[in-house]
Amino acid sequence: MKTSHMLSLLCLVSSFGGGAACSSTNARPTPVEISMAAPRVPPSFSVTGAAKMEIVPDCADVAMTISGEGAKSAAAAAISKERQRKLIELLQAAGVQAGDIKLSSVQLTPVIEYNKNGEVTSRRFRSETHVVVTTKDFAKISDIFDAGAAAGISTMSSSFRKESLDELKKQVRDMALNAAKAKAKQMAANLGFEIGPVIGVVENPGGYMWQNAYFPQATANIAAASSVDAQAPVRLGVDTQELNLDIAVTYEFKRAS
Repeated sequence: MKTSHMLSLLCLVSSFGGGAACSSTNARPTPVEISMAAPRVPPSFSVTGAAKMEIVPDCADVAMTISGEGAKSAAAAAISKERQRKLIELLQAAGVQAGDIKLSSVQLTPVIEYNKNGEVTSRRFRSETHVVVTTKDFAKISDIFDAGAAAGISTMSSSFRKESLDELKKQVRDMALNAAKAKAKQMAANLGFEIGPVIGVVENPGGYMWQNAYFPQATANIAAASSVDAQAPVRLGVDTQELNLDIAVTYEFKRAS
């Protein structure tokens, strides 16, 4: 009796849902469609503020690789360490402060040679120490390279950057936002409407330096220093760069009260 009563109740519920009379427990429910009103989109208008700033490098990083090889890892590390000591001594003699000489990384790698039969013919170790020397006096770059050469440095390269780049990006962003706000106020005053709240912001940065820490063409042209014309200026290979930023701001449009 309880089972029969429960089946009748299920049939009644199905009927209220709009389905056919229940003849078995395998009856399929009728899908119900629910329509929802689209959300109201307030009227809006957009303005774009543009800003640009020219920047020049004020800092140079000279990367140096100190290497040494030996039959054992300890011997290779000792050679590299001695060259590092000599390099620091020469750099300080050239006027570089100790705080501007930073150890970047140290690497110890086995060097194995094989003959045509795949047999090991020699085994030794190479130690590499990477050092970065920073200076704001570009006239010292050639002296830094000379010190590296005298210390037996294997590779050297220079890169140029703007130390306050992050702060300058904030300034450019403020300039672009202020330009967008001024444009919106001008439009509202001339066309006779009121500015509502901000409902959207899109930033479009431009320029090489917005995505890079170092200037392009960053390797110094040290070869120019040894040219036939000793009076010829040494081109450091860096150019003035621009920080460009466009910001589109969307405001809600309000009729003048």
